[in-house]
Amino acid sequence: MPQEVEGKYAAVGDTCRCKYSDGGYLTKRITNIVDQSRIEFEIIEQSIRYKDTIKLLGGYIEVEQIDGEQSIVRMLTYYDNRIAPRLISSYFIEKVIKTMHEFVIADMQLQLENAAHGSRSAYAEV
Repeated sequence: MPQEVEGKYAAVGDTCRCKYSDGGYLTKRITNIVDQSRIEFEIIEQSIRYKDTIKLLGGYIEVEQIDGEQSIVRMLTYYDNRIAPRLISSYFIEKVIKTMHEFVIADMQLQLENAAHGSRSAYAEV
């Protein structure tokens, strides 16, 4: 389960590391930023416990503003499934990735709330 994010992810070339409860981590490098609403990244290091069966490759986070108060967040993670049978394993991989996405969205929400109250998140540096 993701626990903490450290590093920067504001410009192309920035890296951040997501630490996990089992001591593992993922390091991401920003590869593209589109209109300040989409961040694309590649995974450059990983030591999570699933690394031999699920190779995470990269993905993106996209934010679409609905109005001044609400936004929609879309996340996509590319991966290489190394488990057979693929149909069964894909179901479990999607569950793991969904948990990672939920953590990222919760961290984004915390940062927005802290920014609104004039404090910084303990989880990430922007």
